[in-house]
Amino acid sequence: MVYMSSSVMDWRPIVKAWLNRREVQEHDVLEALFDCVFDEVCTFVKQNLFPKMDVLECNVIAQCIDLLEGLIPSKEEHGVLSATHLSRLFVFALMWGVGALLEIEDRTKMEEFLMKHKKLSLPAIDPGSQDTIFEFVVDNSGEC
Repeated sequence: MVYMSSSVMDWRPIVKAWLNRREVQEHDVLEALFDCVFDEVCTFVKQNLFPKMDVLECNVIAQCIDLLEGLIPSKEEHGVLSATHLSRLFVFALMWGVGALLEIEDRTKMEEFLMKHKKLSLPAIDPGSQDTIFEFVVDNSGEC
């Protein structure tokens, strides 16, 4: 057994190992999504928000992966998912993997931060609604 401190190894090898076991299309879409936003979201949460407990980055990424693992149906069940469908599942996993330990006020700040990322397929929320992206779910057809 080899032990490596989380200060030496970041989240990328964990994601890469998981992605290498996924379908090629899933791998490419999800890798681009993780690369474009995960570091920024984690940094934003660490520097600007107040999670209810400290969690290592490796645990946060493992939570995101576990959520995706449970949400992405097998190829035999559903075929290959579209990039939009995968992106919506990624947003769901990101919100609950990174934002689960945040109170409502901080979740709103995280949502506002993510709204700035044009590469994410964020759900449309009615302006007068009290809903946040923490309330959205992705159905089997990829719709929110």
